[in-house]
Amino acid sequence: MPRIKLDKVISVSSEDPVHTASNLLKGDYDSKKWKSKNPGEKKICAVFKFFEPATISSVDVGNENSAFIEILVSRSASGSDDYQVLLPATTMMTLREAKFSENTNAVKFFKFDDFCADTRDSKWDQVMIVCTQPYNVVTQFGLSFVLFHTDDKNDSSASSSVPDLGKFRLKPLDQCGSSSVVSAWGMKKMDSEQKGAAAVTAASRNGDIKLPSARNAPVVAKVTAISTSDSDKIDGPAGVDDDDGSSQSQASGKWGRIFSFFADPKNSQKSS
Repeated sequence: MPRIKLDKVISVSSEDPVHTASNLLKGDYDSKKWKSKNPGEKKICAVFKFFEPATISSVDVGNENSAFIEILVSRSASGSDDYQVLLPATTMMTLREAKFSENTNAVKFFKFDDFCADTRDSKWDQVMIVCTQPYNVVTQFGLSFVLFHTDDKNDSSASSSVPDLGKFRLKPLDQCGSSSVVSAWGMKKMDSEQKGAAAVTAASRNGDIKLPSARNAPVVAKVTAISTSDSDKIDGPAGVDDDDGSSQSQASGKWGRIFSFFADPKNSQKSS
């Protein structure tokens, strides 16, 4: 929703030397506030001017110790100070909060339905903000910020619809490169492109590929043959020949050497 820019301060009844009413012209959340000049004042008011007449559709108000706030509107072209009520006197703090200075910086968002039916449909270029604090006489009061919005997109006095976040600014989409804008369809397509094991798992879950269950899966044993050269490396020199002249090198491993020892008749006679 476009924001209506404030042009200047026409008049102000009371303001602190540091926290002046002109601070509200900046329209951000990190500027200095508008406060009354002295503690104990019952009511203060300030009149602001828009660049051009505009229809006010909503108002964002940041409080600063004010118990009530009221907004009135007028047209500079009329040449009179006849102000009409746009937002009736509205509570910003309860009696307890005002007396004990609690919840002093509450923020309220006033919509089109909160405004008076006699004035909300017309265009205005002057607004009077009235702040009241009758319950606390030891603190200054006023507003932290105030932002006016309009639904009229053809209003030249309205700023861009990009939200104002103080020192942070959001870049409009029309200024972003096409490569940085990724559609939701593109993100979905990127997520659907899976490879390797992830693709097989996704396909099996969708029923495209049926994997055998662990109960019915066949048991496969892989057997690796050991060659004669491998057994020589393990056992060292060739074994002892028997009476038939056959080589015991075919026996491999520890058990092969033991079997060859007892199979030799000579070794049998020595053991007896």
